[in-house]
Amino acid sequence: MKYKPIGGIKYADYNMTGHSITRWVEYRRTHNFSVGDYLIKKVKNHEFDRWDIEPFSEHRSEMHRKYIVLKIDKFDVPHVAPIVFPGSIGKNAFPLCNVDLDYERFELDPEYETYLILDKIEEYDPLRELTNEIRESTKELNRRIDRLYE
Repeated sequence: MKYKPIGGIKYADYNMTGHSITRWVEYRRTHNFSVGDYLIKKVKNHEFDRWDIEPFSEHRSEMHRKYIVLKIDKFDVPHVAPIVFPGSIGKNAFPLCNVDLDYERFELDPEYETYLILDKIEEYDPLRELTNEIRESTKELNRRIDRLYE
């Protein structure tokens, strides 16, 4: 699926210290992303001492926010942007080395991994639930409109 940014994409600069560089290099050994990969973000829940997947929004907590790797720079750092609507990405991309690994982690979307393994990547829709919800609500709205004009 081709994505169109809302406005122009703005890439954030690095915000790294010596400690964060070391941690990033360690993290990079186990998380090797490619351009076009779909990611989810896990956020540390200190109350229950676990990692929770970031929800799409407060109102859609059952859906997960998805990110796409837009580029990998000359230092081998992926830059990602959130997918904000089917077919659209956010305009603010950021390098993963800026992430505070004590509170946030990025991983391949498990659903995306399944499509990769099955070699059906062209069928993958990162916001399938939202797309289906929009489709169903549009059908319901059209039915209501049709009833008004019967």
